[in-house]
Amino acid sequence: MTQLSLYFNFVSTTIFISIIFTIVLGLFLFRIPKKSKSTFHLSLAFLFFCGLNLSYFIGFSIYSPWAAYHDWFVLIFAFLGVAHIIQFLLYFSGMTNSKIPRRLLGFYYVISFTTSIAWCLETFNRYIVFRAEGQFWNFSTGAFEGFVSLVVLLVIISILPLGIWRVRLADQKIKKSLSYFVLGFVLLTFAPAIANALYMNQLITKDSFQLIYGVINIHGWFVVFILYLNTTKERVSFIAKILSVSFTTYMILLIIFSYALLELSDQAYYVSKLSNAKLAVYSDDARTDDLAYIHSSHKKTGITKLLYSKKTADPDFSTSKTSSQPINFKNEDPNYTDYFIRQNETRTYNYYALFYHDKTKDVTYEVGFDYLTYRRYIHDTCLYILYLLVLVLIVLIIGQPLFMKGSLTRPINSIIAGLKEATIGNYKKIPANDAEDEIGYMARSFNEMVSTIAASKKQITEYTQNLENMVQERTESLRKAQQDLITAARRSGMADIASNVLHNVGNVLNSVNINADTLRDIAGNINVEGMNKANKLFAENRHDPEFFKNPESKGQKMVEFYALLCNSVIDAKEEMQLTLDRLEDQIKVIKEVISAQQQYASGPAFQERINLTTAIEQMLLIQKDSISKHKIKIINEINEVPEISGHSIKLLHILINLYLNAKDAVLKNDPDQRLITLQTRHQNNKVILSFSDNGTGFDDSLKTKIFQHGYSTKEEGRGFGLHSCANDIREMNGSIAAESKGINQGATFTLTFNLENS
Repeated sequence: MTQLSLYFNFVSTTIFISIIFTIVLGLFLFRIPKKSKSTFHLSLAFLFFCGLNLSYFIGFSIYSPWAAYHDWFVLIFAFLGVAHIIQFLLYFSGMTNSKIPRRLLGFYYVISFTTSIAWCLETFNRYIVFRAEGQFWNFSTGAFEGFVSLVVLLVIISILPLGIWRVRLADQKIKKSLSYFVLGFVLLTFAPAIANALYMNQLITKDSFQLIYGVINIHGWFVVFILYLNTTKERVSFIAKILSVSFTTYMILLIIFSYALLELSDQAYYVSKLSNAKLAVYSDDARTDDLAYIHSSHKKTGITKLLYSKKTADPDFSTSKTSSQPINFKNEDPNYTDYFIRQNETRTYNYYALFYHDKTKDVTYEVGFDYLTYRRYIHDTCLYILYLLVLVLIVLIIGQPLFMKGSLTRPINSIIAGLKEATIGNYKKIPANDAEDEIGYMARSFNEMVSTIAASKKQITEYTQNLENMVQERTESLRKAQQDLITAARRSGMADIASNVLHNVGNVLNSVNINADTLRDIAGNINVEGMNKANKLFAENRHDPEFFKNPESKGQKMVEFYALLCNSVIDAKEEMQLTLDRLEDQIKVIKEVISAQQQYASGPAFQERINLTTAIEQMLLIQKDSISKHKIKIINEINEVPEISGHSIKLLHILINLYLNAKDAVLKNDPDQRLITLQTRHQNNKVILSFSDNGTGFDDSLKTKIFQHGYSTKEEGRGFGLHSCANDIREMNGSIAAESKGINQGATFTLTFNLENS
């Protein structure tokens, strides 16, 4: 039995990097505050695969028969890692309340422990050997490996059908991301699983399997982690994302660098030992301390001799060798060969062996060196890689955060702090440097934003405090604007614009008048006369205790009157406040009418995205008092439709015009028979809105004439409203049409918006 010694090589170095990689990312995910179930299971998958890597690391780095027992832990860590990968896919896809995830997890745990225990019991019937082809200790092979490899393959393959099932049922928003995750896990698990099955059935060597596993493992987890960072909704800081991506990138680069460095180191050692072998064959003095034996074989005679054997070396060699490359004695270059690991019959000694062919004597020499000398040489090279790994971790954990503190972390934290203050109404500027980078630009833009918001808030406050004065000012401004528009229209021949403004303003002023009447009614309904009488009665009897004590006296009734009066005043105040709010909205609409017409007169109308449902709700809110006053029933068949392109104020006045026409049409009906139906639908890349009423209707021959300028079916009408609507709807890439079955059979006005050019 050899001593327990730790010697790194390429496989163990690669796996050690994978251990650091998986444990750091696993703990990173595990420490996310208030993480989701999907993130929790992904962190466990990382940590279980870290355990799998640790098992392989023990098997390939410890030079002792005890290292064979690393195989006891391989299956359980692999199965549990796959179990939590599947849990991640289930929860990430939106499965939260179902019992399926828990039952599947229990099923995989049962398979994990059952198969692992069966494998551990099987190893008691095996002996421990040193695998020369992979340079590690392991149990001898048997038929049970085929069964184990099949179970492993089935468990891993189960990821694919379960993943496809969840992708098909997932919400459209995450379907694409979930598909990428399934592909990432397939990349991570399938290739190692197939390689493991080939190794278990002795179709490839253990070191080939470990090379495939090591490269695929870290690259697969890298893909999964990057996908997670790009799709997660967890509270992961921006700096943490930068550090984690930097860490994964450095780990992959370090593995590539390790492979190149150790390959060169291995070749350099071989060249050195080949030179030592040549010298040792011809000179006893040139034989090094690690030389174990020299064995010669004459090609023609077949005579073999043991020319040299160190006392500690066992001269009783096995009849067959294991080489990483077949030996070709006929090659013109006698040095073209490769080293191999020679074992004695009892498998207690290992030697680093190589061939040297002497052409002149036609003799091939096999020269063996102490195997542990080779392992120590590679181990020393691996230590430099591990030192580099430590340096990288120090730079990432300490250096990079310090570097980012001044240029990235501190400015971003300042912006975040400023945003938090802004959300509670404190619009304070933050420290901003003059750096012409993205962070400096963000800080300066934030300061400009809060300055603008603070100024706007001040204006809004002043506007709110002086609402009554502003109403008067806006009214006077409206009169002046109307006069200016009329004068301008007369001078420029654009009287239709002024008429359109007056028509639209008049529509809104009707609602203003209704609200003014409502305020007047509310004020008139306050029982001021009763309150004066009660006050007078209280003043006359305030010194008379019996006046208030007697339950049947006027004093008690006066108290009840005050209570009722108080509630009445509170209700009146609330109703007046709501009415004033509507007045403010209507005055704002009047202002926007003027502004919109001014823009129209000065240049092309501004196009914006409009939610048709919101516009209809705004119109109904403005006309709420009119609807209530005239007892009109609105039948709402509004459905969600795509946004349209146009001018929101013009659209609002189109809707107001259509409502007012429908209202006038149904006023001749009995109050309980006044119906207006609003309906929207999306059809053939068009959005369609219809206004239907059960009012007076019109003759079918007038369905186009009513949109002409100056034509109106109303006695007091001037023919501006529908003509204006037709012009405005054409500007919004749409059309308007009117239909009626005849007099007193109602009418339907249909707005059609084309989405192709919206």
